[in-house]
Amino acid sequence: MAYDGRNKLIRTCGPFTPVRQHFDLGVGFGPATVNRHRIEILVLDRSLRIRDRLVRLQWREADVLAHLRAALRT
Repeated sequence: MAYDGRNKLIRTCGPFTPVRQHFDLGVGFGPATVNRHRIEILVLDRSLRIRDRLVRLQWREADVLAHLRAALRT
């Protein structure tokens, strides 16, 4: 992934719990490590609302591109 003005990752400098809850992320934490984890791609609109969610162990790149292209058309 090329990170630029249109492709970003979200990072928090504060507690992660509000971010995890807002996006309903499939991750949980034990005392020292992640104890539950799923791989997710969230396609967000310009208002940071979830437009699409892909939850898998592996994705086909063509499927991800199709979801991104569909989001751009709206």
